[in-house]
Amino acid sequence: MDGDFRDGAARNQGAAADRTKNLLKTDVLGNLPDPDAAMPGDPFGTASTTAPYYAMPCNERLSSLPEALMQMAEGGYAWEYEYAADKPAYALALMDYANIYSFIHTHALDRDALRRVLSDADRMVHRKAFTREEIDLLLGDDRAAAIRHFASPGTIVLGEKGYSEKWMYDHTIGEWAAAGITPDMVLAVQEHYYNPLFTRKAAKAFSRKLYAFTGVLIPVRLNQWDEGETRPDGSVQEKTEGSGVLLDVIEFCQYPDYPTGCESVSLYMLLNYYGVADGTVERIYDLLPMGAQPYDDETGVRRGANPEREFVGDPRSENSYGVFNRPIARVAEQLMPGVQTREGAAVDDIRAILDTGNPVLAWYVSAPMRDIMYRWSWLDENGETVHWPGGEHAVVICGYEGDTLTYRDPNAGATVVMGADAFARSFSELGGRIVYYSVRK
Repeated sequence: MDGDFRDGAARNQGAAADRTKNLLKTDVLGNLPDPDAAMPGDPFGTASTTAPYYAMPCNERLSSLPEALMQMAEGGYAWEYEYAADKPAYALALMDYANIYSFIHTHALDRDALRRVLSDADRMVHRKAFTREEIDLLLGDDRAAAIRHFASPGTIVLGEKGYSEKWMYDHTIGEWAAAGITPDMVLAVQEHYYNPLFTRKAAKAFSRKLYAFTGVLIPVRLNQWDEGETRPDGSVQEKTEGSGVLLDVIEFCQYPDYPTGCESVSLYMLLNYYGVADGTVERIYDLLPMGAQPYDDETGVRRGANPEREFVGDPRSENSYGVFNRPIARVAEQLMPGVQTREGAAVDDIRAILDTGNPVLAWYVSAPMRDIMYRWSWLDENGETVHWPGGEHAVVICGYEGDTLTYRDPNAGATVVMGADAFARSFSELGGRIVYYSVRK
């Protein structure tokens, strides 16, 4: 990233202001919206619009408090919720929201102990230790340097403030310019606005808004323009040629009845494809083994179920966790014999299964553009440690074309098209888990 953009240098601001005025006056090809018009209020549909990867100015290594750090202060577990209660709606500075930096600077903690914790990868949420230089930034008082170093790739940094993708989405072009943001600064980070979770409506509106400011078209979601539609830059979306598959799997949303039941709802969509009348979500729910949600026992040891054997909690509870492929496969076998499940599968294996006319239930994370968080851990009934991958999610992959995959997402009750490489990253880290049938040729 160009340091001039990261530190918010004010060069070319006069020219940028003139350019912005001209862009505001010009309705390019007649299909640009009013730059000051309100954006769609639900860019992710039913998914959260406050997720750190989208809303916070810093990357999730800083935004996600590790359990080991919270244990260092009295009331540490409740601190992030209490601290955030009276903070601004938009986090622009490090002290505006709960993160590792603000935790350190609102508690009197032993510096040597802090260094030991922060340099231990196994105790960090993303299993990545902070370097000595990074720890110095976290313990120091140079907030501009700290936010510049820890800013997420899509954040524009001006002094001690960081303007996140959410801030850019929700504010007008006039407000961008008033904050000192220039078109060049936006172009430096715009490639990181790619977000497969945006609804088609939100993606179109945001892409056009960005184009109105920069004059450069970079779509913020794959395939958000329909065939034959004119893009803001005047080009026409053509039909994508090439071999591919698209299977007729239904869309179904897990909300509001199954807020953590993406695996059960995905299995329902899979069984529905084969016409299994008894494969309702309720029936799957009845057959799914469920175990204890993590709790602290009388000795203070955290215990809970193992997702390799049963659902951790209850799919009807928004505070529960989830389940992996083998328990789901056992339920599927009871409803339609012949199910198969694999671990260590690759995207090419998924494509090969799709080529036979069979969709694939697969595990990845709900925000594939971020690192997986391992914030919580506990002991199961056998004394084995469970490290829970935050954002664990199950979807039904129903197609592919070129370098993209198409899946039905129960989180939004919609279809998502995303890059296969982006999907493979978290899919592989979660073990390449799939459940599928081989009944059509």
